[in-house]
Amino acid sequence: MKALILEKANEKPKVVNDFEKPVPKEDELLVKVHCVALNPVDYKLVSWPQTTWKFPHILGLDVSGVVEEIGEKVKDFQKGDRIYYHGSLFTRGGFAEFAVCKAIVAAKIPEEVTFEEAACLPTAGFTAYICCIKNCVLQNQPEWDNRSNEDETKRKVVLINGAAGGVGGYCLQISKKICNCEVIGTCSPNHADYVRKLGADHVIDYNTEDITKRAKEITKGRGVDAFIDLVGQDSTTEGLNALCFGGKLCYIASPPKALPPMFEAKSVSSCALGWAYTADELALHELGFIAKTMVNWLKEKKISSPDFKTIKLEEIPEYFELFES
Repeated sequence: MKALILEKANEKPKVVNDFEKPVPKEDELLVKVHCVALNPVDYKLVSWPQTTWKFPHILGLDVSGVVEEIGEKVKDFQKGDRIYYHGSLFTRGGFAEFAVCKAIVAAKIPEEVTFEEAACLPTAGFTAYICCIKNCVLQNQPEWDNRSNEDETKRKVVLINGAAGGVGGYCLQISKKICNCEVIGTCSPNHADYVRKLGADHVIDYNTEDITKRAKEITKGRGVDAFIDLVGQDSTTEGLNALCFGGKLCYIASPPKALPPMFEAKSVSSCALGWAYTADELALHELGFIAKTMVNWLKEKKISSPDFKTIKLEEIPEYFELFES
C-alpha cells in the first residue's frame, strides 16, 4: 500500500508505494483511509519518537475512512461503515491507504458529516471536550448554585486563553453553544472577529491587556468559574488569580508554577488526550464516547469544523517544514 513513512527520528518522511498492509487484531478495525488531519503534533513527533515505535513508522492520528475488515471479537461495526477515530501516538498511524484502530475508540460518521469534517475533530475537538465538559464541568449545574445557565445574567463564566487556535475554537463553541456559558476569549486583535463569531461574549487582547484585571472587571470582582489555558506555564500560573473561589483551571501545555492555597478551594487539572492509550479500557471507551458525542453535535450543527484545506499525501512533508518554520 502507499504510505508516508518515517525511517528514522528527525528525518524527513517520504512516500512509498509498497508498504505492508496492516492486519487487524481481534478487537480492531482495518480502515480504508479517506482523510487524515494534519496537526502540529504530527510534525513534533518526527523529533519525539516513542519507545514503542517500530521503524519505519507511520504518523497520523486523526483518521476518517471506511471499515474494510473487522476483528473476530468486534460486534458494533461492519464492513462498509463510515468511521473516524483518534489514533494512538504509540503505534503506526493513518498517513497511508489503510490503517488499523481499536474498535472501542471509533465512531460511525452520520451521512450529514463529511470525512473531512470528521477528521478535523479528534485532536483539537476531543481536547476541548475534556477541558470543558469533563475537567471544568461547565455543562452541569450543582443544585446549590442558584444561577441558571438559561438566565443570561446568571450563567457560568469561562475564560479561554488562546481562543483563536484549533482547541480554542472548539472550546468556544462547546462553552457557548453546548453549555450556554458566558465566554471570555483571549487572542490577538486580528483574530478578534473570528473569536466573537465562534461564541465569545468578551474578547481580551493578551498583548496589551491585563487578563486577570479584565476578567475581574467582567465578573464584577468575583472571578471566572473556569480558566482554560492553551498557551503555557506563565499564563497557566496567572490564570489561578483570575478564578473565583472554588474555580477550576485546566491546562494543556504546562502546569502552574505553584498550586493555589487550600483555602481558595481552586482545582487544577490537565488534559493529556493521547495518553489515554497508556491507561485501561475505560479510558479508551471514553475516547469512543467523545467521538460519538462530538460527531453528533456536528450532525445537529451545534458545532462546526474549522476552515480546512485538502492536500495530497505527497505534500505532507512540505507542510511539516511550514509548521517548523
